Amino acid sequence: MDLEKGFTTPDMDEALIKEEIVNHSNDVYILADSSKFEQVFAVTFTKLKGKCIITDRFDNDLYRKHAIVKEVNK
Repeated sequence: MDLEKGFTTPDMDEALIKEEIVNHSNDVYILADSSKFEQVFAVTFTKLKGKCIITDRFDNDLYRKHAIVKEVNK
């Protein structure tokens, strides 16, 4: 995930499936370990805005301006 690009994946088929799920959901929760922050792949499946990110560790407060971030190790 990335502040500008949003949530990305290297696989087009996976991106299409995830995009459909997001488009048909009222609330979106993304489970991602801390290594996924600031990683960008070829295909964006959704933007950060309004999503909830559940992660193990979080070091960049800029993400909180766009998404809800929950750390499980706190």
